Amino acid sequence: ALDPRAKLIAFAGLLLIISGAHQVSTLLGLYALALLLAFASRLPLFLMLKRVWLTVPLFVGALALPAMLNTVTPGRELLVLWRQPHLAITVPGVGAALLLTFRVGVAVSFAALLTLTTEWNPLLCALRTLFVPRLFLSVLAMTYRYTAVLLQTASEMFTARRSRTVGRATNTQGRRFVGTSVGALFG
Repeated sequence: ALDPRAKLIAFAGLLLIISGAHQVSTLLGLYALALLLAFASRLPLFLMLKRVWLTVPLFVGALALPAMLNTVTPGRELLVLWRQPHLAITVPGVGAALLLTFRVGVAVSFAALLTLTTEWNPLLCALRTLFVPRLFLSVLAMTYRYTAVLLQTASEMFTARRSRTVGRATNTQGRRFVGTSVGALFG
């Protein structure tokens, strides 16, 4: 029920705090605040947890893997991967990777909270009043619209396929249909 501009300003402030936080206790407090705000906004907590913690560890964890190695972050070795050339996962490297993953998870939680509690058009208007360039907002709006169009078209393609199919398709036929559908959709 808050003004979208107030939400955006608070979101930007929270992102600054999150990016400067170097202690897990601070990040835990901010994450508790995000969950409390989600509960107060009547959002299902499972939805918030699923949106954040099913994707963030995969992508950020994959990006943080090199930081765990002794060539990037020296320190006490946790696990030796190769003896010659020497390559190992270090304790400080694992700590840095986990801190980065948790920091991004908290930030994505607040971003999900913002997008789930604010309608799209008022959010774009609020961004415009906060002097975000018009070109950036146009690209953002077009991306949102075309993503919706692509998802709807893909859904219609699968519905059309199911309505024309009699019996059960083989795995090979299913893979062929998905491949041609993806090509036709983006073509």
